[in-house]
Amino acid sequence: MNYETAHDESIFIGKTYWTLLMALAVVLIWTNWKKSPIKSYWHPYIQFLGFIILIFLAYIYKGGENGSVWMTTQWWGILGLIGWAYLLNSLVYVFSKGSLLIMSLLWLLLISLSMLNHSEMYIEFTGFSRYFSTILTGTIPAFTTAGIVATLIFKRFQKTAIKWSYFSLIILGIINLIFGLATRPIWGISKIQGTPSWLAICTGIGFLMFALLYYIADEKKHTNWAKIIAPAGTATLTCYMIPYFIYPLRTITEIRIPEILINNQIGLLMSFAFALLVVVFTGWLEKKRFKLKL
Repeated sequence: MNYETAHDESIFIGKTYWTLLMALAVVLIWTNWKKSPIKSYWHPYIQFLGFIILIFLAYIYKGGENGSVWMTTQWWGILGLIGWAYLLNSLVYVFSKGSLLIMSLLWLLLISLSMLNHSEMYIEFTGFSRYFSTILTGTIPAFTTAGIVATLIFKRFQKTAIKWSYFSLIILGIINLIFGLATRPIWGISKIQGTPSWLAICTGIGFLMFALLYYIADEKKHTNWAKIIAPAGTATLTCYMIPYFIYPLRTITEIRIPEILINNQIGLLMSFAFALLVVVFTGWLEKKRFKLKL
């Protein structure tokens, strides 16, 4: 191993420790300690320690290619993207008083923005507008809007013509799937790029699954099958944070899974098993009354 390789590896390991420390700080601050088995006397000290760790990490942070840049607005991260989507949709929903028409128009507008930003007429976000790039690109907030539209459709026809709710969502699901598959040669199906084809296919699947799960869980009251994955909904932030401990510990301990188990169909099954184990572990923590606030 030459000097450059050893140096790069040491930097990577160092970042891994800082990531682990950051995750610990988040847990110390945002855990609902009042409902935990930890005595109330310790709660303020635990949270104070979390704040101290975050302040320390902010102080020593160095970004950029040569480490000369301090904190600047860059990528929002998954939670940031979700936050922008929720902010836009909640404001429109509240001010429109839950109007199905207004939310449907917003959904079409966001889809149009998504297509626009993957065309030759794409919007260049500079200056102040770059802070709102998540909204103006359309793709991410469109998912949330589609969910609200689906909910409002069921709400409108729930007492009078529930069959129209199922029919509407099935039609919308099929249209989105056809659109996504038909435009695949144009944009490709890419989550990383947030292409309109990917948006349409995911939305189409979402509409169809919404209708199916509503029928199973809400109408037929069959919910026991979902208990194993319930912690992903009841302790979402806890579930989200667990990998932030697993991945750094995996790197530090150099524990590796055999290559045969991480490729092709076997790799998909292993990924599913890993996700399920994270959810089950989240449920175990929830039963022990350890849960992050959301």
